[in-house]
Amino acid sequence: MAEEAERAHVACSVHSLSRTRVRRWPVVTLSRLIRETEGQDIIEYSLLALFISIAAYLTVESIGQDVSSLYTTITPATSAGAS
Repeated sequence: MAEEAERAHVACSVHSLSRTRVRRWPVVTLSRLIRETEGQDIIEYSLLALFISIAAYLTVESIGQDVSSLYTTITPATSAGAS
């Protein structure tokens, strides 16, 4: 009888311990991410690549409309010159 009570107590303790770990998991993970610097350079390079690609996209988007209108203007002139 005492063994069953001991097992029930241990099982209850393990269950409450795992629940405590589940509740503390986001806090522990966040503090570990802040504390550790491993992999920081990969994140920095990724952010740098993101900013460069956004700048390139905006530049091409801006210049693309000008090039399109220039091409529309030049096409009839080159067609008439070739004839």
